[in-house]
Amino acid sequence: MKTYVMVFLLVGLNNLTIAQQNDLVAYTPSHKSVNTTSKVAFNTAYLNTVNHQDFAKKIQTFQNAVANYNIKASDIYQPKSNDNYVVNFDEGGNHITAVYDKNGQLLTCLENYKGIKLPYDLASKLTKDYPNWGIEKVDCKIQYSNQKQQPLIVYQVVMNNENKTKKITLEL
Repeated sequence: MKTYVMVFLLVGLNNLTIAQQNDLVAYTPSHKSVNTTSKVAFNTAYLNTVNHQDFAKKIQTFQNAVANYNIKASDIYQPKSNDNYVVNFDEGGNHITAVYDKNGQLLTCLENYKGIKLPYDLASKLTKDYPNWGIEKVDCKIQYSNQKQQPLIVYQVVMNNENKTKKITLEL
């Protein structure tokens, strides 16, 4: 029994000694409150680029959390380091992976949302294009980069009509 414990201990500690990455990772647990009520966002360029009036409230709240996140207040922040910081935000089925530079500026962001409300204009277009079909499920992926003027927004819609289902992808 001692042998098994020692082997598991050595294998577990061995994982910690594998090569370092240039990006430091900070996880924001879902139970930890992120300040979303701040009047001044750290990353207003991000908010101005990705925030649309027709997005679901769930998406807008989550994006505000990303824009207001202060990497300098994180436990892993190292002022003398030139590394980028990868921060994962999780809430329910939604996930955002954001990369911040050493100054706290958002470089890239990959957002995944599950079970959201489709914007009205897209929903009305789909119901006109596919009469007698209902919208069953909507997922959304958003890719933001501070190097691009517009983010890539992709909606994946599952529609049903009695026993038939259809998957439709809408890119904006």
